[in-house]
Amino acid sequence: MIMYDAARGSFSPDGSKIAYNKDSQDNATWKRYTGGRAQEIFMYDFKTNEETNITNYNGSDRIPMWIGDKIYFSSDRDRVLNIYAYDTGTGTNEQITKHTEYDVRHPSEGSNKIVYELGGDIWLLDLVSKESKKVPIQILADMEETRPYMKDISKDITRIDISPTGKRALIVAAVRSLLFLQPKALQETYQITAAPGTKMQYGPPTVNALPTCQIKPVNMRFTL
Repeated sequence: MIMYDAARGSFSPDGSKIAYNKDSQDNATWKRYTGGRAQEIFMYDFKTNEETNITNYNGSDRIPMWIGDKIYFSSDRDRVLNIYAYDTGTGTNEQITKHTEYDVRHPSEGSNKIVYELGGDIWLLDLVSKESKKVPIQILADMEETRPYMKDISKDITRIDISPTGKRALIVAAVRSLLFLQPKALQETYQITAAPGTKMQYGPPTVNALPTCQIKPVNMRFTL
């Protein structure tokens, strides 16, 4: 029986070879392990029935992903798990990502990219540019009352102040003491207090005292 101890593998593009681990320790919590169960990456040739250890490192080399003429894998060679690439033509290894704080966990490839977990975030590595970036993810709450929604607060307005030019109006709504700025030439309303859900108290609002860096758009409109 060939490859009786294979745990995780990835086939070459022509299907004649496979890169694989003999032991699966992907969910292990220990760091920088160099014992007898440290993972190595082997390459098996189905035509010659030959097996070759292509990593030969005392630590962890895990989750091979055969893409083109390179085998990508995660390794803790710099004491933190990062993505490396093994060139099947030259037999050399290249470090691709250079994270220093958190380990690269559970990498998976597709469309010439590798997605992986890092410090609780999802990151995407472009294999062409060799650049990786965090994927912005927004998970909305299941309960309807906690989701963002449009609210008519026209009946909650308590104060209004007009700018000297008459082009802007500062509006105070009683809903959690929110401050809004309404430019005359625009249809959008800008919220200028950045603490929704928090009760705040302040003096009478004055348009002249507002720095423009505090203005940010919100999904809220109302009529005066």
